Amino acid sequence: MVLTDGFRAVRAPVSVCPEFIKNFLVKSLDNPNFIPRLKMMDKKAAFPLLRSTFLPIPTNLIRTIHPDAIKDHARAFDDVVFDAYKHVVNDDVVMRTSYEFSTPFRHGGQGFRSLEKTSSIAYFSLVLNVANVLCDLDVGQ
Repeated sequence: MVLTDGFRAVRAPVSVCPEFIKNFLVKSLDNPNFIPRLKMMDKKAAFPLLRSTFLPIPTNLIRTIHPDAIKDHARAFDDVVFDAYKHVVNDDVVMRTSYEFSTPFRHGGQGFRSLEKTSSIAYFSLVLNVANVLCDLDVGQ
């Protein structure tokens, strides 16, 4: 008999053990070399790299992990992203609630979204999508 606290499937933790999920999130969201190197780069390279390379991994995770389990990690990640953004654009005045920070490009903003604020929506959207797929696959109908 094999005992485990959980496993990874499609780059997401599958477990009922909160400690396994917490450890997975710490390993997944902690990239100690990325932000310091990003802060040394030119603004024109660092800015899109922050958004296009650093954000997609946790954006996938918030769809697969219950919001209660990821809330603190998402908040910490949001802090790291915002601090890096302020450093890259050299702006100490901008706030996280500023229009230009979180508004989508098409509305004149920078397009940064908060993982903490979107985790519930993303997770329950995935749950509903999976429910529809499973309903379609149900052979008993």
